Amino acid sequence: DASAPTLSLDFAPEASRYVLHDCHQGLLLLEPLASLPKGILPRLLVIDPATRRRVLLPPPPRDTVPDDHRWRSCRHYVGSALLSRAHQSKLCFEVVSISIDGGHPRAWVASVDDGQCRWRALPRTTDVEVSFDPWWFESRCVHAAGKLYWHICNSGRVLSLDPSTLHFSYLLAPKEMPRFGKFRIGETPDDGRLCIATVEDQLLRVWVRGETRWSDDGWYLEREMNLTKVYDSVPGLPKDKCLRIFSVWLSDMD
Repeated sequence: DASAPTLSLDFAPEASRYVLHDCHQGLLLLEPLASLPKGILPRLLVIDPATRRRVLLPPPPRDTVPDDHRWRSCRHYVGSALLSRAHQSKLCFEVVSISIDGGHPRAWVASVDDGQCRWRALPRTTDVEVSFDPWWFESRCVHAAGKLYWHICNSGRVLSLDPSTLHFSYLLAPKEMPRFGKFRIGETPDDGRLCIATVEDQLLRVWVRGETRWSDDGWYLEREMNLTKVYDSVPGLPKDKCLRIFSVWLSDMD
């Protein structure tokens, strides 16, 4: 039925052993379900549903980083994301994998040209320190306003990656937000501006990135909306505010 299209991966039977981690520019990026030994980057499956093509990317060779033995024992793999695509009609793209090596982030880039994969590893970004357990990073990234972001659980900042420079940095959330409040980063649908949204006590707040006289570290509050009536109209949602907390979570907006 053309009015209700469905996505089928029957042409990629191995996909059942993988889980979807990213979707960008018409491509799907999947990571294996099975856990890997510490310090090992996984194989990645990239699928183009439109052309029914796929490619399985091997992990980076051991000599990708010359002194890799220094970091392998303390390496934490965060996750991978689709970085760019040359053209919609070709299976030519780049994937970036993120690891924390010795307390600093490193980008691993796989360049794929019609099935041929070549890995390169960038130096660690030593001016970005990961002083907490990297297990707190969310493995899936968010594509927003031309950059990639990884949320950090119970943190007032996110890890940002600039695709043009492959440089990492931290981006702070607005100070007005609750210290351990849950927030999601994304972009506004009309003009693609970077934004952050939170829902606290059934009140939706949206901050937008931009410099104004009253900005909060570059953020300003653009919208507030009471969601009580919205929640009340959802069938099966608990009426009690405390119980609703366990049923309603703000999800990704990319």
